[in-house]
Amino acid sequence: MPRKYDHTASSYVRYRYGIDAAEGLRQFPETQPLAEPLQELNERLGEARLARMAAELAVAPHSARVRFGDFLCDTAIRSLSRDAEVADGGRRGPVFDGIFPSGLNAVVATSGAAQLDATVALERRFSESRVAGVEPLRTEWMPRLADARQKLEDAVAARKTGRRALADARAREEAVMEEHETAIDKLLGQVRAIFPRDVARQNVVFPPAPARGRADDEADDDAETDAPLPAAP
Repeated sequence: MPRKYDHTASSYVRYRYGIDAAEGLRQFPETQPLAEPLQELNERLGEARLARMAAELAVAPHSARVRFGDFLCDTAIRSLSRDAEVADGGRRGPVFDGIFPSGLNAVVATSGAAQLDATVALERRFSESRVAGVEPLRTEWMPRLADARQKLEDAVAARKTGRRALADARAREEAVMEEHETAIDKLLGQVRAIFPRDVARQNVVFPPAPARGRADDEADDDAETDAPLPAAP
């Protein structure tokens, strides 16, 4: 008795099975009318799969841009912290504490969207500080912080947009995958009805059930976390 792919099969496995099954349906006059609808559905599945892969590739460069934005913010913040210590007479004092009330690590230990939030909060504290001696630092460092923060903000926003597009592409692909599986189930029943008790003909129409497991070309889920960058030496 013919079998279809497992319900956990990837879109690639389903697509390849569909190509084979559509051609199998064309081999007998009785089943030829069933081939074209499957072919059309299979093409939609292939298009959805390619769209999802393209969306994955489009997201990939944003990781590097976010890392670079993290690096720029970390570099600027660490340099600011050293200048704040100098303004305090060579050690941490009122100027440093006014800018970094929870210490330097609380600001630079994060990355990605969290680093952006920490940098925005730092800018706000820095701009509102009334500690004596902070004004020269503010004149020099506020523009530099703003420039670094803007680059990170742009990178984080672009990555968010790309991830949203990827989620949409995955949802569309999964919907067609489900439709494909339903169609194959129906075709199996139709072919059994056309060739009742003729398992040999049924098996000619449909390919063997694919082995379970991820196809070689299927990428791992790209869900990523923002790992903090190592501290500069």
